[in-house]
Amino acid sequence: MLDENKMNVVDCMLSTSDNPFNPFDEFDKWYKFDVTHGYDTCGYLARVCEHTEGLGDREERLSINDAIEDAIRFNLTGNRIIVTRDTTVNN
Repeated sequence: MLDENKMNVVDCMLSTSDNPFNPFDEFDKWYKFDVTHGYDTCGYLARVCEHTEGLGDREERLSINDAIEDAIRFNLTGNRIIVTRDTTVNN
């Protein structure tokens, strides 16, 4: 039965092609690898993501996704990738 109060969305996270860990499922290992290899992907996104106080969940997610798309577009290291997963959320 279809629940009209839920919808499927694709979550995405920024990673690097050499990181063997999935940031959704193994975040601590993924983060340790990322930082020890000098990428600091979370810090990079924090610097480039437009964050405004009072953003709702949807707006914040869109802002993060825009920053991820920019990171891929301006992929100076050549190894940035997007990792995705399907998620169901409430409308």
